[in-house]
Amino acid sequence: MPISSTKRCGRCARIKSREEFHRNRARKDGLQSACKECQRSYVQAHFDADPAYYRKKASKRNRVVRADIRKLIRGAKAVPCSDCGVRYPYYVMDFDHVRGKKRFNVGEGLATHSPAVVRREIDKCDVVCANCHRTREHVKRVRKRAAQGWPED
Repeated sequence: MPISSTKRCGRCARIKSREEFHRNRARKDGLQSACKECQRSYVQAHFDADPAYYRKKASKRNRVVRADIRKLIRGAKAVPCSDCGVRYPYYVMDFDHVRGKKRFNVGEGLATHSPAVVRREIDKCDVVCANCHRTREHVKRVRKRAAQGWPED
């Protein structure tokens, strides 16, 4: 049976192109019964009817995601320092961005990024203790200043 290039919306009854419907594998034709426009209106009306429900739901989900990211970060810090080889508690360990372009501080990604994005940012870093990180940063600053012709400290 050939697939038509159009479909009638189950809500507004207008005939629209297949691109104006979201996919739905469970349906015979592989598309939702309502067009994207009608679906958007339906979802918005549902949200407007009880916004507190959705805020509560989002808050609960955000707590779970933040806990997952916190666990991910602490797990990534549960390794010995890349420089001195000493194993310290997670709160002593730092992420030093050494590969790729730094998008954000890993600890700040807790509330603003997904676990996958935080994982990619962690992959750009060496895990070092706070002392070794301060030493690395000092050496970087001294080299940068020397390259710019500044006098040594």
